[in-house]
Amino acid sequence: MNANGYIESLKEDGDVLGTYTYDNGYLSKLLFDGGNLQCTWSNGDLVLERRTNDDPMDVNNEYTSQANKTNIDFFAFTWGYLHVDDPEFLGVCGLLGKKSNHLIKTATGNDGIISYSYESNSDGYPTKITRSQTPAHNPATTYQITYS
Repeated sequence: MNANGYIESLKEDGDVLGTYTYDNGYLSKLLFDGGNLQCTWSNGDLVLERRTNDDPMDVNNEYTSQANKTNIDFFAFTWGYLHVDDPEFLGVCGLLGKKSNHLIKTATGNDGIISYSYESNSDGYPTKITRSQTPAHNPATTYQITYS
């Protein structure tokens, strides 16, 4: 962990699985066995994930105008990114840097487009997230969120 509490390297049985680099608290690069992932941020939102390895891929992200007021990175939870085992759990709890400032609208990559829609409470916090994919490899998934 670095001084900000973000993961700098991920190890298993003493072997380094990945090395993480940050710029102003935002994940900028992940080096992993066989390739790397470059992250491009704009206005506090992750707009491009560029993976270079045996299976190169760019994922372009678009965002809604709705601020992400939560302290949970729902995109990390619903998408599963950063190419480590169960990465959504690392991103959800803030161990991989700052989250995007806005709620994600679409993630476009080699496999198509993943779209997100939201219902929010009167305070602007998401209470329902629906994730769908075009072409439809899987049925849409809906997440219900309760705050207490």
